[in-house]
Amino acid sequence: MTLRSVMFHLDDGDAPLRFAPPLLQFARDYQVRDLVAAAPGRLPDPFVAAAFPLAQAQAREREMYDLIESLQQALCEAADGFALDFRSAGVLDVTAFLLDQAARCDLIVTRQHRALDTDLGQADLSRLVLQAGRPVLAVPRSAETLRFRRVLIGYKRSREARLALSAGLPLMSRADRILVAALGEGTTAPQLADAVDFLKGHGLPAEGWQNTDIVDADAAEGLLQIAEDDDS
Repeated sequence: MTLRSVMFHLDDGDAPLRFAPPLLQFARDYQVRDLVAAAPGRLPDPFVAAAFPLAQAQAREREMYDLIESLQQALCEAADGFALDFRSAGVLDVTAFLLDQAARCDLIVTRQHRALDTDLGQADLSRLVLQAGRPVLAVPRSAETLRFRRVLIGYKRSREARLALSAGLPLMSRADRILVAALGEGTTAPQLADAVDFLKGHGLPAEGWQNTDIVDADAAEGLLQIAEDDDS
């Protein structure tokens, strides 16, 4: 399984300098053919906008569209060699716009949420993951590279976990090590072994790790601890 088309969400004016370079290198590494740049600009809620003078609201909207235009120009220059499809619009719901474009791609790449809002408005990551029907990669805003040499997978006996294994195959194709961790009592040793064997059947260097003493409520913390302990 290969990645043919990747959609990445541009939500801030720093995207050409901070987000695009590692993403474009990732696309080259994984031999991605088509890139879809999604830059929806969030329009103010009509009830909120009514509280501002019309001229002020119009000026803010022009600034938003000017930023989108500058992003498009910068991305077209940086993405030389790729088939780039730039999609933008002024919208009330950024996440809904991204969901509408999801059928176009194999993978959606967005940036992690931050406390302060971004220039164009941030996506609701939970909605995007649950409704897109495509794998979603949330990239730290400080990331300078997108390499998946060592992979940690939190696995449990569920439909979503099995789908995640399949969806993640292209990203794991260049991994040096993959650790599939089952925490708690919801997954048996044979079920974990089947998940590991699935990855090995695709030629991936997978191994399993299980801890039945951790309760589900502490699973996230347990995964973080595994990642910290395995940071070698």
